Amino acid sequence: RDAERAYDLTPSVGNQMRVASALLAAGKTAQAIRTFDACLERASANDLDLRIEAAKAKIEGDQAEQAITLLRDVRRQNDAYRVQEVTLLSARALANAGQDSAAGQQFEYLYKNFGAIEVKVEYAIWLLSRKKTAQANEVKTEIDQAVKHWPRHAKYLNKPLLKKLKQAFSAAK
Repeated sequence: RDAERAYDLTPSVGNQMRVASALLAAGKTAQAIRTFDACLERASANDLDLRIEAAKAKIEGDQAEQAITLLRDVRRQNDAYRVQEVTLLSARALANAGQDSAAGQQFEYLYKNFGAIEVKVEYAIWLLSRKKTAQANEVKTEIDQAVKHWPRHAKYLNKPLLKKLKQAFSAAK
């Protein structure tokens, strides 16, 4: 509501992007994609944040090829910009597009170079989806060990991510 009010008062690309992000967070993926597409038509070709956020929506909306195009554009313009996030989104988009070899390369690069929990969770889920259960279990063990040492607020903040991991392992059984 706040994003929509801000856009109604000042219909800028930034405020329209806030609306799109709010729609995506609310699970209204199709609306979010349409809104991001409208932003892309109005915005500068140099707005990398917009391209990244639009790619997220397109991944959620099963438009992997379009997400890949947006993310490649981000890398072409600035290959050092939000590297972990862009690479993780690229890996997910490539996996969704059935480009397993390329997705695997991206996930392995992330796993070796970044220690973020999101990277490890997404990598473990991808490994499970490719029937690489032993490797997925190794990554999950690493995650479980890290979680044991987290303070309560870190566990709370990462609860949705850990739930996603748990669901993936339950489904793989």
